[in-house]
Amino acid sequence: MRTKIYEIPACFIETIEVGAERYNLIQLALSRLGGPLCFPLLGLRHLDMVLEKESWVCIDRGALDLPVAAWHLFEKESHLNLQSTVLCELRHYQANTDILLPYIWMSMESILKGYLSNGHSHRGASVVPMFSKKTPD
Repeated sequence: MRTKIYEIPACFIETIEVGAERYNLIQLALSRLGGPLCFPLLGLRHLDMVLEKESWVCIDRGALDLPVAAWHLFEKESHLNLQSTVLCELRHYQANTDILLPYIWMSMESILKGYLSNGHSHRGASVVPMFSKKTPD
């Protein structure tokens, strides 16, 4: 998918900040469910989401899988901790991409949270303490 986003000219390219919660949700889904992930977006006819470590691309199934929007070139340095936003490049391939973005995010987050909460993972996860209290001997 990465090559297609460079082969097709974008209408508009901007640098944006992706919120930590959103970035971490996608990275968690990719690590637990494997990647790349491809799924249809609920309520958005003919739109699919393709998630990879290096890029997230919304494609139009009804238009030969042409991209609608692509997030890529994530700046790893900007993700210093779990609460940090991550800078990336957002490529708009249609004039109305700005109108679609909130619906794309809402649908994608709902689907990923559902997959993760319903146990659609390949391996289990557990919470372990980062720091343990030392008891005196």
